[in-house]
Amino acid sequence: MRPDDQQTILTEAPRTRAAAKEVKAATPVVAPRDPNAEANELFTRLNTATTHYEVLDVGALDEMAEIKKAYHELARRFHPDRYHQSELRAKLESAFARIGRAYETLSNEKLRRDYDKSLTGKEKTKTAEPAPATKEAPVAPASPKQPEANRAETSFKLGTEALERGHHEDAIRFLAEAATLEPRVGKYRAYYGTALMRNPSLRRTAETELQAALKLEPNNASFHLMLAELYQRIGLRKRAEHEALRALSADPANKSARELLSSLASK
Repeated sequence: MRPDDQQTILTEAPRTRAAAKEVKAATPVVAPRDPNAEANELFTRLNTATTHYEVLDVGALDEMAEIKKAYHELARRFHPDRYHQSELRAKLESAFARIGRAYETLSNEKLRRDYDKSLTGKEKTKTAEPAPATKEAPVAPASPKQPEANRAETSFKLGTEALERGHHEDAIRFLAEAATLEPRVGKYRAYYGTALMRNPSLRRTAETELQAALKLEPNNASFHLMLAELYQRIGLRKRAEHEALRALSADPANKSARELLSSLASK
């Protein structure tokens, strides 16, 4: 190396280091987001979501790759296991059950086609039968907690009514909303699980919801019976018997539990 080249390197080196420091100083430092704040943003979005597409935050015309990408991103950020020490875990379990149900539907080509047809039918119904204009009644001021609880109860009633009529998609949608809004109310989780069990591809989620309900109310005979019926549907006879016996232990006069046990014993 020539002396003048060496001198140039020695002269430029400090300038290069100084320039690097300036660039580093000019680069804004982005603080990591609060996971709880992100989770609350998710709850807010899910509370207004009315379709599986809105649950996953994707477009109705998006390719399968985009749907999978959106789901895996939600799983990475909001899986309940990431919040095992957070008070939001119970609410996230219910929210993620709804996300999982949306993904299971949209990631299956046949289920997605059927679901899209059901959405089209609903839009036609809305267009053909516009709701009459009504004057809203005045609402009394409520505490910050009250509107959420009221909305959950309303969704629960709509969901159970849809379940009785055999409208399972509507039942799942309303009951999922109730369980997401108030995840510590056992009946919301239990009936959501009952609605889910009608769909064979959603029975794992149904089991999770029913078990969550029983954690909240361990001695609820109806919840044990619901779980027993789920196990009967999927052919787990021993588990079904166990849950039916627990239902009888909680409520010895439970006729449905006795009938289920009798049915299981005859097989």
